Amino acid sequence: MKRNNSPCIDVCKFSGKNNWCLGCGRTREECKKWKSMKPYAKSILFKELKKRMSQIKNETIKDY
Repeated sequence: MKRNNSPCIDVCKFSGKNNWCLGCGRTREECKKWKSMKPYAKSILFKELKKRMSQIKNETIKDY
């Protein structure tokens, strides 16, 4: 069986103005669609998630 390669780390807490998951950076809708997404779409989303997670980290640091 092929591995899912999901960015999920089982945190699943959605927060912030964009309602991104604090664990992986995806929206609820992106999480729901993950299994049916084409590899190219997943690749694009992975790049976006890196940016989002950096932004989430920076916002979290500012809150402390």
